[in-house]
Amino acid sequence: MTRILVTIKLKNGVHDPQAEAVHHALQDMGFGNVTSMTMGKQMVLDINEDDHDKAIKQAEEMCRQLLANTVLERFEAQVLL
Repeated sequence: MTRILVTIKLKNGVHDPQAEAVHHALQDMGFGNVTSMTMGKQMVLDINEDDHDKAIKQAEEMCRQLLANTVLERFEAQVLL
């Protein structure tokens, strides 16, 4: 069993209105020292595979096929120990 952490974020240059709205709200609440922010998604996958490299490749394929919109988003998969 391999536990994989998948992180999905918008690609550089893609407008992120949700992060922009939260950033403005934080500033309005007095957190003016936050100069910028991005938002994304994280998920943990338990894959029934002992070979970490194979598990990473499976998670990356899941991202390409379903979990990420690869036109707008980038993803990273890493093993959690």
